[in-house]
Order: sequence, then structure tokens, then C-alpha cells
Amino acid sequence: MICRLFIVLILVLVWPAQSVASDTIPLRQSLEAAIANAGLTGSPALSPHRPTPDCDQPPKITVDRDAGSLALSCDTPKWRRIIRITHQAQAPSRPAVTQTVLTLVESLPAGTILQPAHITETKAPHTAATTALVLRDHAIGRRLKTALGAGRVLQARHLEMSYTLQKGDLVTVTLDMQGIQVAAEAKALSNAQLGERVALQSLSSDRILTGIVTGKGKVSVSAKTF
Repeated sequence: MICRLFIVLILVLVWPAQSVASDTIPLRQSLEAAIANAGLTGSPALSPHRPTPDCDQPPKITVDRDAGSLALSCDTPKWRRIIRITHQAQAPSRPAVTQTVLTLVESLPAGTILQPAHITETKAPHTAATTALVLRDHAIGRRLKTALGAGRVLQARHLEMSYTLQKGDLVTVTLDMQGIQVAAEAKALSNAQLGERVALQSLSSDRILTGIVTGKGKVSVSAKTF
């Protein structure tokens, strides 16, 4: 009996002290406490297939709020490990900023000259609308470079420049007053697309008129401007 006690005593005195295994301390609880203290929610992504190395002292824990992770480090022996924080609560999102853009009512083939009936106005996120067309006058009368599907937001790159009138063109100006049409000749003072307003100079009086392009060489004016 004395012999056995002597052997146990020898083993206790001689056997080398083991490092503190990080996994034997409540590591998960320490990590969760660090997450909560940083004002975050979630849990540390600890893998059972990747045990934490031994450390002589409890490992140091630091929180990276921007990266959503924890840094676990030890001085002796020297090591460092990054642990993700999973299931983080998302910060309340800001209301989306929208902008009115032009979209197609129906699918159209390449080469189509856009008419007012082809286009409608839709709200879209501001970030997606930075290159979108927002004014009908910028789209009506222009030709599609490529086929586009219904609901597609119109971009300037989708359209060819297709002016119905060129500056200096002679046009027929018409005025419809209760079924009576009056026609006159005028000169276009700028390029214009179908459905777009254009300034004109009357050939008979040099008066400046404003009308809407209704076709090749045709402009309709209102009674107020005739």
C-alpha cells in the first residue's frame, strides 16, 4: 500500500503540467458574452471539427463589429483564430429612395420607333435609375437598337437617335379648330423627334410657333400659338 502511494506521488511530481485546453473552459459562453457586450446579436460559429488549440491562459477575445467576427488569440503558445458571428440581426433598413422612370408596356423588336402608347411610367430604386430615361420626350420617336421585353426600364443606350425633323426642314403646320383644318408652311428651328415639341418659323409672317411633331414633315399647333 505504501509502495502504491509512493508511485502515485512520484507521478504527480514528475508528470509535466499540461496547458489549459481552451475547449475545456466555457469558451462559447465567453464568446457570446463578448458579442452581447459589443451590442450585437448572434452566436459564434464554432466547428466541432476544428478544436481550439491549447492556451496557458484563457484566450483573449476581441470583437470586430464591421466584419461581424470575433478574434480569439493566445500569447503562449502564440496563435490567433477568427470566428464568424452567425445569425446577426440586421440593422433597420432605410426607406428605399425611388425615382420615376420610363418602362415598356409591351415587348418590342429592334428597330421599333417608340410611340406614346409603348411607354409607361414606373417607380424604380434610385440606384437603378441613374442611367434610365425619365422624360417621355426623350424616348418618343426614337428607334430601339435592340429587342426589349415588357416592363424593361428604358436606358439611353437602348435607343438610336432618330429625329423625325431636322433643323431647317420645311414642314406643314396644321391647326384643327372644331373640325376645320388650317394649314401653313414653316421651317423647323431645331431637330425634333416624333411627339416632341419643336419651334418653327412661319414662312409667310416670320412668326415663331411651337408645335408637336406628328409625322415626317408634319407639325400640329394649338390655337394659342398659331
